[in-house]
Amino acid sequence: MVRNRGVDLLRASASRRRTRQKAEAEAPRSQPSEAFPEAWRNTRRERVREALGGIPREQREVLALLHFRGLTQAEVSERLGLPLGTVKGRARLALRKLRDHPELQALAVG
Repeated sequence: MVRNRGVDLLRASASRRRTRQKAEAEAPRSQPSEAFPEAWRNTRRERVREALGGIPREQREVLALLHFRGLTQAEVSERLGLPLGTVKGRARLALRKLRDHPELQALAVG
């Protein structure tokens, strides 16, 4: 009797597991909404554009080549025909201005 009861329990457990797996497989998968992440990316993009608009063109150009084009400082220096120290200085000043921009500080905190 004990053996038969144990077999019955194993069979019942396997049956419940198969039923649960079948229900999970047939259940529609809900995809998370992309609306919020997309809106957040757009907000950040606009704030960065606004902050970039507030720095001098020469500094903005150096940052664009360094960070968006992926060039090294030496490559930017060669491309723009500027001394390497000038490129480094412009990048440092531009990054400092962006770091201190109130809109970007709010993004970093929030």
